[in-house]
Amino acid sequence: TCDYDCFAGSLCQMQCLPGSNCSTTCDDTSPCNVECAGSASCNVDCQGSNCDITCPVTGCTVTNCPQGTCDVTCGNNGTPTRNGDTATCP
Repeated sequence: TCDYDCFAGSLCQMQCLPGSNCSTTCDDTSPCNVECAGSASCNVDCQGSNCDITCPVTGCTVTNCPQGTCDVTCGNNGTPTRNGDTATCP
């Protein structure tokens, strides 16, 4: 399991290990890039920041992720399901 909180004022780049359970909380003042395509599960709270998240095909939830500032991909090219500011990869 990997839990990480990003810090204000600096680019946050997180790469989760294959097969791990990954949880990341971004900072709303800094860009946030999370690569968790090979993870067993991935949960990211973008906190409204400029996020770029590559999720596994399933088992991924990205919250506080407004369309236009938050880009989520399921696997290498799948489109997430969106409900308000939450994106999920089923």
